[in-house]
Amino acid sequence: MKNQIEDFRWSKKQAVIYFHWSLRDFDEADYFEMLEMMSAKDKKDRPIDPGRMFLSYQQKQEKG
Repeated sequence: MKNQIEDFRWSKKQAVIYFHWSLRDFDEADYFEMLEMMSAKDKKDRPIDPGRMFLSYQQKQEKG
């Protein structure tokens, strides 16, 4: 439980520092939606479908 509280406080700190939110803004925000937003990954950082990766590898082998 202590780690979960620390994680929550860290998230609050990040929002205040980087998003320039007030403590009230954070307290009134939809916490779960905010966590989803913060954990979203850029397309290039997402896992690749193994089938697509294999096809891409085959195409590169055929070209070169």
